[in-house]
Amino acid sequence: MDDDLEAILMLVRTQGVGPRTYLQWMREFSNAREVISKNPKNLKFPEIASIQEEMRRVQKFGARMISIHSPLYPPCLKEIHAPPIVLTVKGNVELLLRPSVGIVGARNASSMGKVLTKNISKTLGENGFVVTSGLARGIDAAAHQGAMETGTMGVIGGGINVFYPQENKGLQEEICEKGLVISIFAFGEQPTATHFPKRNHIISGLSKGIVVVEAALKSGSLITANAALEQNREVMAVPGSPLDPRCQGTNKLLKDGAVLIENGEDVLQALGIESLKTLKNPKKPIKTQGTPPETTTTQALLENLSYTPIPLDQLIKDAGTSPHIVHGILLELELEDKIERHPGNKISLKMT
Repeated sequence: MDDDLEAILMLVRTQGVGPRTYLQWMREFSNAREVISKNPKNLKFPEIASIQEEMRRVQKFGARMISIHSPLYPPCLKEIHAPPIVLTVKGNVELLLRPSVGIVGARNASSMGKVLTKNISKTLGENGFVVTSGLARGIDAAAHQGAMETGTMGVIGGGINVFYPQENKGLQEEICEKGLVISIFAFGEQPTATHFPKRNHIISGLSKGIVVVEAALKSGSLITANAALEQNREVMAVPGSPLDPRCQGTNKLLKDGAVLIENGEDVLQALGIESLKTLKNPKKPIKTQGTPPETTTTQALLENLSYTPIPLDQLIKDAGTSPHIVHGILLELELEDKIERHPGNKISLKMT
């Protein structure tokens, strides 16, 4: 159905058509083109030339569009209320299918807050998680920097080609090269105040949990935390001095029941993940002489899979190899239509 992206984008760019309306139509009609031909709400669709021009500009910029029908669309994001129908992305799209933790916090972050954030990101990356944030200054930037070599996703509040804040242009370009930048807005669309709450909902929707480091009582970080609660995600917060306004929001989250965390190991524990550092007897992949390790791992993964969904974390644990290798193989198997993903971050063989 992703081949029908032109028609899908036409519906998405139509005034008055949101995710809920679109998804309702997909239950009533066979595809987006049928919706356009029948026009059940007598809507005024945008000119096809403008849709084709946006797609051309996205491609020229080196980005791509992924619809909710694509196998590359993040399974966890699909589970939230009113998920975005089209994502515009630039970078390593494989990151969309890996488990993620969101880290958000103050723009005017303290030096220690940024150091702690980088350490948490580094630990999460070493344990197979992508770190997702909003590419703002302060805590967001530190979160991306700490996970740059292991995998990070930046969700922005404007079009995929818009750099905001301008001071983070270099960071955004680096993430485009090493990680993935994500936008739900039209190409060239400038950020507005109403865009950032939507951006925050995507950050939490992509993540298994949200970590808040230094946040004032009235801040976008708390909007992200509230969105995470609505999406049934784990909310975690770093405690701080009650005398520091930057920590009043995080301390309130803790009072309201957020998980207190002080390092990356705490985050893993809150998510029910055993750190690679604490695994006592990790299983080692069985290597057959003359057989490439990737081939052996692929065979082992297929042998561990059945038509009953299994948690991804368990599959990685049983593989006894790097989470990055497992995620890469799973992506290949999914593109080959051999496996399918299920809610709750579970995987099974695909019924044929």
